[in-house]
Amino acid sequence: MDNDSRYLDIESALNRVRGKSALIKRLLTMFLQGKHFDEFEAALEECDFEKASEVAHAIKGETANLSMPLLSETAGSLMVQLRNGPPDSDTLETYREALQRTLELVQVAIDTME
Repeated sequence: MDNDSRYLDIESALNRVRGKSALIKRLLTMFLQGKHFDEFEAALEECDFEKASEVAHAIKGETANLSMPLLSETAGSLMVQLRNGPPDSDTLETYREALQRTLELVQVAIDTME
């Protein structure tokens, strides 16, 4: 697995939709427009760890379905941590870095799809 596929495994994502590039392009576009990331940060800022855990769960599921392994893994770790209070700062930093890189790669994928 190359380094970028840790963030977005486009081949796996295409396999999930039976090679329908128009569908995966639409799903990735919807992902970029999603509100989960802002909701997650707002919940953290308000120290609403229960809400943050729920949003992290949604992010974990969505990113797993779109073949974004590192983001899904870190969102899952945050989900578990948030059930017991504030998250570990290292996990949160990894999540934010993975999110940024994943968003960049999603945009590239969208721009290069037919």
